This record gives sequence, C-alpha cells and structure tokens, in this order.
Amino acid sequence: MSYKKLYTPIEPDQSATIPFRIHDGKVEVLLITTRKKGKWIIPKGNIERDLSAPGSAEKEALEEAGVRGEVGRVSLGCYRHGNSNKDPIVEVFLMRVDREQPTWPEDDERERRWVSLEEAYEHVDEEGLKSILDDAAAIMRLILESNGAESEETRHPAVPEIPESSTE
Repeated sequence: MSYKKLYTPIEPDQSATIPFRIHDGKVEVLLITTRKKGKWIIPKGNIERDLSAPGSAEKEALEEAGVRGEVGRVSLGCYRHGNSNKDPIVEVFLMRVDREQPTWPEDDERERRWVSLEEAYEHVDEEGLKSILDDAAAIMRLILESNGAESEETRHPAVPEIPESSTE
C-alpha cells in the first residue's frame, strides 16, 4: 500500500522580527529600509547554523536595526520574500524592544522608523509580510486590551515578556 504525503512542513530559510514597543499607550513597530532599493521591510536574515530561528532573528534585529529585546518563543508564521518559488521563506517572530542603540552595524546602509501598525501596513510592499502584520496587529490589540496585565498563563506565546518600553 502506498500513502500520499498530504503536506510538507515548511523549512524556513530566513528568520525575522517585527520589533515593537508600546509608546504613549499605542503599539509602534520598527521598519527598516532595504540596502539597495530603500523599500520598507522588517529585520531579517539567513538562519545561522549555530543559532535557532529566533536567535538568528534577534541577531539580525541588532545588526540591521540596532535594537535589542526579547523575541517571542512562537513564530507568527512564514511568508515568501519575493515572487518566485526560489525566493527565501521567512519565519517571523515578535520582538518587544527594550533598548535602541544610537549606532549599529548597518546604520550607514539603512534607515529605521517607528510607525503605527496602520502605517507599517501602508509602507510594506510584500503581500506575505502584510498578512503577517495583520496577525501581529491582532495579537498586539490583545496586549493593549489587557493593559499590560498579562501573566504567564494569559500571555500569547508569540509575545515576549518584557515590561512596557519607553525607548525613543
């Protein structure tokens, strides 16, 4: 008897973060520009062999955006970065930012900007990333509704546990 494989698990090539903070009672996300075309994206890069996907995402956030914080333990999902089946699959994690560096390794190659979730959606071109931003927005609405009264039992597993940020 032969069995058909119904689905193949997705193996991401890259990992990314959606860095966020709660500033003046509102959620803001950090976008960065690509090096060549100046399009707005989130920090992402190849998953390094010696790091987990969240660990690689955390490293990219520091190198590309100059932010540090706690990365969620569960991904928001994956999207394909590009239009071809050969383009990388990116696994995305939330990162609650607790420190923003004044200088960082790629600060001369990229611009960074804190924006509302609505603005992030307008700035980003990739449909897959927009879908992930929709999911992030739903989770972040829950964060705001709870007014920071999250406990280990009630916190969404994609949301890292760090107190409210006041970085600027």
